[in-house]
Amino acid sequence: MPRIGSLEFGKAFEHYILMELNAYHAYRNADMPITSWRTSTGRDVDFIPGDKDLAVKIKATTRIHKNHIHDLQAVFEDGPVRKCCIVSL
Repeated sequence: MPRIGSLEFGKAFEHYILMELNAYHAYRNADMPITSWRTSTGRDVDFIPGDKDLAVKIKATTRIHKNHIHDLQAVFEDGPVRKCCIVSL
């Protein structure tokens, strides 16, 4: 098992959340594509399920800092996103 704080743990945690979104999609049988968002300057949001209904940023940390929300602010400014959230430990 990857050590908390390692790059591998972060990737595994992000993959786990993707699998949960896929399970929700299968359960609800909804027309809900799961996309991501990235700018040319490196800002990114991990998952955007549906038609910009929700922007999800994954952080494999126990503490969220102010700088963790910059990517969500950027996607919110880029277009109509209803809600933004950070999923963390």
